[in-house]
Amino acid sequence: MKLDKAVFNFIEHELRNVEKYSKRLQDMDSISEISFTEIVSCAEAAHMWRIIRAAAKTLEVLNEGHRKLYELLYVQNKPWQRTCAEMHVSERTFFRLRRELIVAVAANLGLANLWSGRDMQKRIPQEADSRRDTRANA
Repeated sequence: MKLDKAVFNFIEHELRNVEKYSKRLQDMDSISEISFTEIVSCAEAAHMWRIIRAAAKTLEVLNEGHRKLYELLYVQNKPWQRTCAEMHVSERTFFRLRRELIVAVAANLGLANLWSGRDMQKRIPQEADSRRDTRANA
């Protein structure tokens, strides 16, 4: 599945902030003893909670390689070259694991479309052409 570049970059940005979001939610909870319903009603806290939950659910399902990549790249903020070296994987494997992780998180957040934009563009003209052909034959 192919994601729009903007969605891909958004998910990467959010994955880099998961630890920060967790700390902020804990601070909010310890400062004001917010109830769960108040967290959901607060837009910022709800957003942070959704991202944390989506990342956690995704990491539960994916394999150890994805979890290691998440830890090195997004939690420890290491560059991709160093992450490859520490994981003992090729660049191609690194980028495949990263793409799979981001697509899975996007799917958990409801941001992954079933069809990419390119697929939709191919289907629409074909359907329009087939309608013209049936009208011409009638």
